[in-house]
Amino acid sequence: MRPWHLVCALGLLAGTGATPALGQQAARGPEYWDSVTAAAREMSSALDFFQDSFLMDAVPSKDAVPSGGRGLFKQSEQIRLALIYFRQQLGRKVSRDELYLAFDKVDRSVKALLGEIKGLEKWDSGLALAARRLQSADHDLHFALSAGDSGTARISQVIYRQTLALLARVENLDRTARWVYTEQPPLKAWTADLGEMRQGVLALKQLQDKKAPAEDLRKQLEQVGKVWDRVVARFRGAGDDQYLLQSAVARTDQGFARLARLFGIKGRRAPLSDNLFN
Repeated sequence: MRPWHLVCALGLLAGTGATPALGQQAARGPEYWDSVTAAAREMSSALDFFQDSFLMDAVPSKDAVPSGGRGLFKQSEQIRLALIYFRQQLGRKVSRDELYLAFDKVDRSVKALLGEIKGLEKWDSGLALAARRLQSADHDLHFALSAGDSGTARISQVIYRQTLALLARVENLDRTARWVYTEQPPLKAWTADLGEMRQGVLALKQLQDKKAPAEDLRKQLEQVGKVWDRVVARFRGAGDDQYLLQSAVARTDQGFARLARLFGIKGRRAPLSDNLFN
């Protein structure tokens, strides 16, 4: 999809808790519909993965299903029902405003479920991974759905959610690097750079929480970009370890590229691909 730039002339961004704005532009052509359809498909896949992970880890035996587990599974099914309705609306190519309303049902259900399992994630790494994937897919669907909407509140929401998505991708890359380089010399440099990257993205989020001027956000993102360029250079020199790092690095790179485009930062290379041979 063709990205849109942050309207800096407005001088401020809407608060992160703002009510979603109605569509400011008509839904786009085939490229738009294909992008939203692909994001909805990935959301369905992430939900399947979540349910599989939850059932494996939450059920001690085939004869014993915890009552709390049943409740959480039922909550996840509410997401599926909302997503089915969203995909039906998508297939009908309804108006952007109707799609926003359908997505809002999906989004509320995801947030409710992730809120319920917050404590469980500390004890169950598999469930935590599935929850992060579901949340990331939710952010990505919101991004695809919002393409072309120039409303200030909508742009603000997209930027905030993509900041959260980038933070999650950095944390996932940090876990991947720690696994790849356990007790190896490169680990220290990787974790130092990724720690600085994480702090930079957190600072960007905090500026948005404070409703800082758009130019301050842009400058902070540019600082994050300098750190990220170091990480990418480190990745390019990783030799055979690139195979293990590729997916996590590429997803983080794509997340940063989205934000850079939204802020109109020019002159950056094309984002890395998940496929090492592309």
